[in-house]
Amino acid sequence: MTRTFDQQLEDALPDLWRFAFSLTRNRDLADDLVQDAVLRAIRKKGLRWPGHPV
Repeated sequence: MTRTFDQQLEDALPDLWRFAFSLTRNRDLADDLVQDAVLRAIRKKGLRWPGHPV
């Protein structure tokens, strides 16, 4: 089964948050960092290379 971009992004959130927290050691800053990363990913999702898997 092929997972959509949104499903893959949702699945990655816990790992993204843990990584952000390891960088910042601050819950609020980690939340902000993940939010910025997710917004950037959503804005750029249409820029994938043709034929490149999601």
